[in-house]
Formats: sequence, C-alpha cells, structure tokens
Amino acid sequence: MEREITIALRLKLAIGDVTLNEIVYRLKELRDDLMLQILAEILKSYDDLICERLTQTRIYPSKARRGLGRHFNRGDPEARWCRGRKARKRGYRSDLRELSTVFGRLKLPIRVVECCKCGAFYSPLLSALRLAVTPAGSPILSTR
Repeated sequence: MEREITIALRLKLAIGDVTLNEIVYRLKELRDDLMLQILAEILKSYDDLICERLTQTRIYPSKARRGLGRHFNRGDPEARWCRGRKARKRGYRSDLRELSTVFGRLKLPIRVVECCKCGAFYSPLLSALRLAVTPAGSPILSTR
C-alpha cells in the first residue's frame, strides 16, 4: 500500500535574530504534536483504503480484500467469524476513540460499516490494527 499524504507546516522566524539552537529546541517542542497529526492522517488514509476495498467489490476482487473486515457473526451464540467481506459504510461512531501512543494520546473518529452477509456493525480499521474486541471482551490477538 502506497499512499501520499500532504502536510503543510507554517513557521515564523525573526530574520537575523534566530540561532540554530533556538530552531532545534522549538522543533523538539513541536515533535510530539506533529507526530500525532501525521499518525492521524495515516490512520484516516488507511481507513479510507480499507473501506474502499470492502465496499467496491467489483473493482477489488476477494484476493484484494483478504485479511480485511474480519468480524464475528451477528447473533451467533458461539461467536464464530463471519466469512462475508462485503460491507456498506454507515458513518462514524458518535464518540472519538482515544488511542495511547508513544507521542501522546490520539483522538480519532472511527468509521462503522455493516456486513452485507450477516448484518453486523463493526469498525474495519480497528480490526485491521488488531484493536477490536471479541464478544467475550478481550482484544483480538491473532486475526489470521
């Protein structure tokens, strides 16, 4: 997967009154905030890619969707995996998901889709990142 993300950075420097150390220290202060913004853009792009593949099945055959959109069957008492890999977009969760990273806490809107086979609602980004939760309440450790 190769995606291009464009990020603009604006800064003001006083001409002749700035030393190299001042610039370096200022960048060091901005580093974590910048990295969180970059991470947010990467995750949004990845979410768009996954949802595009799950919703446009004429363009993306089943091999191009392999490993994406894994979820449990809706209403299955044994909590078996659904084999459906076609979904409809259903918007975003009402609350932001907060992820803890080495750069700080990232708040991210999470897209929800509906499986065309079993009708389950799930978040394909969380499944792809292995952050989804099983019906028993424990995180998914192995998705394959």
